[in-house]
Amino acid sequence: MRLLIFLSLLLSSCTSVLPTLPSEVQPRVRWWWMGSDVDSTGLEYHLKEFKRVGLGGVEITPIYGVQGRDGISYLSERWKGMYDYTHEWAERLGIQVDMNAGTGWPYGGPEVTLKDAACKVMFQRFVVRKGEDFVEKFDAQGNKDAVLECVMGYFSDGKVEDLTEKVGQRGIFSILPEKDGELVALYRVPTYQLVKRAAPGGEGYVLNPFEKESVLRYLSKFEHLDKQPYYYFNDSYEVYGADWTPGLRRAFLEKKGYKLEDHLREFISGDRNIITDYREVMGELLLENFTQTWTEWAHKRGAKTRNQAHGSPANLIDQYAAVDVPEAETFGITDFELPYLRRDSVRKKNDGDPTVLKFASSAAHLTGKKITSAETFTWLTEHFRTSLSQCKPEIDQLFCAGINQVYFHGSTYSPPSEEWPGWKFYASVDMSPTNNLWEHMPAFFRYVSRVQGALQASDPDNDFLLYFPIHAIWAQDTSRFLSTFPIHGMRERLPVFGAWAEYISSSGFDLDYISDYYLSLSVGKDGRIQVPGGARYQAVFVPDSHFLPIQTLEHLNRIKDEGGKVIYLSGKPSAQVLEEFSTLKEAFKSDWGGQMIRKRHDKGHLYFMSMLRKEGKEGWLPLSVQAKSALIYDPLTGKMGKAKLRKNQGKTEVYMQFEPGQSYLLYTYENKEIKGALWQYWKPQGYVKNIEDGWELAFSESSPQVPGTFQHLGSWTDLPVEHAKKNMGAGVYRVKMDMEKMGRYRLELGEVRESARVKVNGQEVGIVFSAPYHIEVQLNKGINELEVEVRNLPANRIRDLDQNQVPWRKFKEINFVDLNYRKSTYAHWPIEKSGLIGPVRLVR
Repeated sequence: MRLLIFLSLLLSSCTSVLPTLPSEVQPRVRWWWMGSDVDSTGLEYHLKEFKRVGLGGVEITPIYGVQGRDGISYLSERWKGMYDYTHEWAERLGIQVDMNAGTGWPYGGPEVTLKDAACKVMFQRFVVRKGEDFVEKFDAQGNKDAVLECVMGYFSDGKVEDLTEKVGQRGIFSILPEKDGELVALYRVPTYQLVKRAAPGGEGYVLNPFEKESVLRYLSKFEHLDKQPYYYFNDSYEVYGADWTPGLRRAFLEKKGYKLEDHLREFISGDRNIITDYREVMGELLLENFTQTWTEWAHKRGAKTRNQAHGSPANLIDQYAAVDVPEAETFGITDFELPYLRRDSVRKKNDGDPTVLKFASSAAHLTGKKITSAETFTWLTEHFRTSLSQCKPEIDQLFCAGINQVYFHGSTYSPPSEEWPGWKFYASVDMSPTNNLWEHMPAFFRYVSRVQGALQASDPDNDFLLYFPIHAIWAQDTSRFLSTFPIHGMRERLPVFGAWAEYISSSGFDLDYISDYYLSLSVGKDGRIQVPGGARYQAVFVPDSHFLPIQTLEHLNRIKDEGGKVIYLSGKPSAQVLEEFSTLKEAFKSDWGGQMIRKRHDKGHLYFMSMLRKEGKEGWLPLSVQAKSALIYDPLTGKMGKAKLRKNQGKTEVYMQFEPGQSYLLYTYENKEIKGALWQYWKPQGYVKNIEDGWELAFSESSPQVPGTFQHLGSWTDLPVEHAKKNMGAGVYRVKMDMEKMGRYRLELGEVRESARVKVNGQEVGIVFSAPYHIEVQLNKGINELEVEVRNLPANRIRDLDQNQVPWRKFKEINFVDLNYRKSTYAHWPIEKSGLIGPVRLVR
């Protein structure tokens, strides 16, 4: 039923220039409130603009402010008034409002006392000799905020004594030992970490997330909001150096059955077993006292939670699974060798590759959650240099990894009256009305909405489970107490696990990750393995099984006894492991080199396929599932049609055509012969018309202005006009063509810098924003007028401002940096090509 409803919405959306898809499936954006310095006029303007271009929601995150302005104090009555006004307009427009439960990151603020602040452990060690007086003042080396938790004595006869009660009121400790030994004093010390990028009224210590009462005290400040957000959001775990908490020793005894303080010497020296137990307990405290507590608190107030678990010192799968929406993150850009895709010279490698993204989507699939979100495009490129063509393949890769709701990072609130470039947050991709590409973004957002709606309306159908061997990972490095899993460098931290995940996927299969806890809740059923959310898998693969907890081994044996398949992996990835599953292989991944995800719907299966490589592919594509009929849907154009299907050696094959960068949704129907028009496959008839001469270029928008009309096809920065080398705007290229035959042609634009709105004979055909840069057009016999409006990057404009030392950087705290977090200007940038570069041709 969900699929039928969504398909009807897709059909209706194909006939409209404006987005008609519901806001539930539209992308969202993180909305930076600089200094919370907002007003009713600006809020209304931004929300209306978001709605107009096809954004379905905002996430309010207040941060530091603008120089010379006080801003609005966080959670003050004035702030609440602006927040309520946002809700009022969002409800009118059908926009969802989420909120970071704090300012900047991580959680914290002025109400967090040292009692509730993040803390760490500190040790002092002393050697004692039999019969020699020992006197020491335990003052944590002068740290007045330190709390002495215990003093333990370890003696030569193996006896361990708790000597804490022997410490006097002024910290003086005196003992005449009867045996040689060692004393260890354990202190709890504040980390003194402050909220990063805090907004006015949000400054203060970072919260201790391991103590339930501390978390609840912190959250209580949001209970007085008149309107609760749809989602409370928590950014990636960045509580640095916090490796202790007041309740740890008690929890350790309850969970592990022995006292951690009896083994402090082994703990300090990095004993593998003690460290692993400690890490497991700390992870469980984070899960129970923060993640679950926060989610239960939100539910009582009618709100839900979105959480980025990466970075935390815990099993990521369990942390992601404990909230309503697990959220992944991309950070940097991926190398896609697509023809005409601009490869920026200023780059940061993407840390959010598919093997990392799958932690979040796996958690959703294990628990039956319909949505997996992602903070999308963090540092995709440098500010003012991001094109929509760079965004699309990155989004496609997200979708193939199981993400089905993107939150763009981000859009900065800027007063409409503010001179360009307005207020900017240093790390954002600029999804805001001040971006020169804003008028072309509806086409991109429509594409995202169509794919997200299809993926959200279907169910997971991955082949395998891959056990996440967290105990083996913990046991490998005991050089520090806590072990975290930040997005940066995670693949390097998980070489064996990551290699197997990547190998299984590239071999034509798809998989989800599973933790010890969710293995314990899974069962063998009808020869497959069923997880708590209802999804079923062919087998579970277990890498690096040398450190399996005995309980996990018992659960795996039980699953085998129930008919589930358990496969233990060793060494490097090998094809032999997958031989028995060869009939399940998806050739689009293994043979065609594409990326994809397969899901289930009521009548069959749904594929999202993307050809993110430099060569295209055409032919009969074998599927791993059986189908009686299939429907191809192009989410870029809205076109759909019945696919060619055949049976070959017992497999269903569908005829598919992919150019580099193209993506399709394929709906298969197991027992239903669908009706409707056939999919229009591209069949070139050998007609090619190069459109080289007769072009005229004029600017419908330009800052600075570039008046006049030019006989030109190519980058407008080549024009003999100085302002054309430093402007941002919209250049309109026009040409008249004399056609011998009426009919449909493919207009190939070649290289476009950066996106193009195409009109034929005064009628808009569509917006081309990504590789391959072509679009179908209907031409009449005789004279036809082609108009291509191209919008460029703001890079040349900001370069000119910096060369002329225009003071647009006016932000407090981190006053703009480049993607390597260095202060710099953009005056040194080379001039970026702008406009319709070509070659342009008509093909039939």
